Amino acid sequence: VARNVFDAVVGPVIAFFRAHGFATLLMLLFITAYHLSDYLRGPMVNPFYTALHIDKPTIAYVRGAVGVPFTIAGIALGGASSVRLGARLTLLIGALIQPLGIAAFALLAAHGGDYTLAQLGGLKLSAFAAIMACDAFAIGYSGVALVGYMSSLTSVGYNATQYALLTSAMAWSGKSLKGFSGTMVEGLQKTGIGLVPAFGEFYLLAAALGLPAVSLLVLMWRLPANRPA
Repeated sequence: VARNVFDAVVGPVIAFFRAHGFATLLMLLFITAYHLSDYLRGPMVNPFYTALHIDKPTIAYVRGAVGVPFTIAGIALGGASSVRLGARLTLLIGALIQPLGIAAFALLAAHGGDYTLAQLGGLKLSAFAAIMACDAFAIGYSGVALVGYMSSLTSVGYNATQYALLTSAMAWSGKSLKGFSGTMVEGLQKTGIGLVPAFGEFYLLAAALGLPAVSLLVLMWRLPANRPA
């Protein structure tokens, strides 16, 4: 039984480290950092909308009518980009647009709420809808880029266990860090800037957490082997 457990759990992990050598730790750090921005801001999304006085029906409508289609568009374009441009460039694009989409929410905080970007007759484009569209697209695109990259790292026969290792690396830090997001907003508010501006600075800080992923990706490119294709 012990031998079977070793072969099923420990063996694939050892095989992964042997296959990728020194680059393994760099890969795991990159995967860990890739979605940190999104993880950190996650618990503060609804409290932020409440502070902006955006009502629940509006939030639900924008999420359904704008967020879902643009998420699907991001997933589709991310997959197409992986095929046409390669995993490396797709990862870089995803690593750049994800924090930009998150940072855009700081514009709502700067204005103290939603506002109109453009209007044509009875049609009106709100900043909230436009930012939600950009954010949903970025998350969909970057998510496909990372999943494709992680899948390419696994070995035949060990796919499930090795992919579980990679997804654990992706999730553990983010899920731990997001527990401090409320404390961060409270700390910023205590500096005397007010709740909504505190949310604005929080979103910018969350977006800044995307920078290490870009740096790690560039560093991986410089390795003589085991680069993203």
